[in-house]
Amino acid sequence: MAFSVVFESKMSGNSDKLNIHKMEITKLRQNGFGYTVIAKQMDCQGTQFEVSARESMANKHLLGYQYDEEQKKYIIIPEEAEAVRWMFQMYIDSVSLHGIAKNMNRAGIRSVLGNEFQEGSVRQMIFNEVYAGDIRRQKCYMADSIKKTKVKNCGELPQYYMPGCHEAIIDRETYA
Repeated sequence: MAFSVVFESKMSGNSDKLNIHKMEITKLRQNGFGYTVIAKQMDCQGTQFEVSARESMANKHLLGYQYDEEQKKYIIIPEEAEAVRWMFQMYIDSVSLHGIAKNMNRAGIRSVLGNEFQEGSVRQMIFNEVYAGDIRRQKCYMADSIKKTKVKNCGELPQYYMPGCHEAIIDRETYA
């Protein structure tokens, strides 16, 4: 079973330019931590080489989803999914992020941690590709494994974009 992922990395020396690579998955090996993906990759110059990436889920529960350990994918929680769809509809209807947060809070809808929504949490959800059924790997990484310092990946390491990994709450046209 082969499928494609998009591999993105910043070019050294130019932090504004992005290399986009296509990879064909050649092996999917299960290990104690999830899966290891072995893929043939072709870079922009046509050079082929193999890469590997370990699959793991950083967020086991997002509003609208619960991660199923047995199936190794996100499963939709119907009641929460309705709140997510409403949030996206308000965004399409040009309601401000602040207004969306206010409406969600007035309706009694809370984040997965039980907190009220803030403008930043709404923004984070609206721009999260998970709701379209996709996953981006290595958004963050551990800069210091001793201190366990987690930092946003701004091109220091490759990122892997994997479309269609689980059932989408928001259709592709709405998300785009």
